[in-house]
Amino acid sequence: ARLGAVVEADLILAGAPVDAGAMTPRERKALRKELRNRVERESLRLLAVSKGASGEAVKRQTEQVLRVGRALARYLSAAKRRRQVKP
Repeated sequence: ARLGAVVEADLILAGAPVDAGAMTPRERKALRKELRNRVERESLRLLAVSKGASGEAVKRQTEQVLRVGRALARYLSAAKRRRQVKP
């Protein structure tokens, strides 16, 4: 599940559609954890870059944090829709 979560997270970050219904609960949990971990890592990198106060580096890292955050939000939104559709 761990390797699958990393690959799935990479696909989501690349813009692939989210298909939470095709995953087992264990795989979905691993994917959520991987996406959240990526957001946390990128946010920590942003803090580290900010300390150096390089404007361009801060801008690039901010864009990366936003990109990963949007991927997590897209996944969570798709998972929420899937739960609402269940009979």
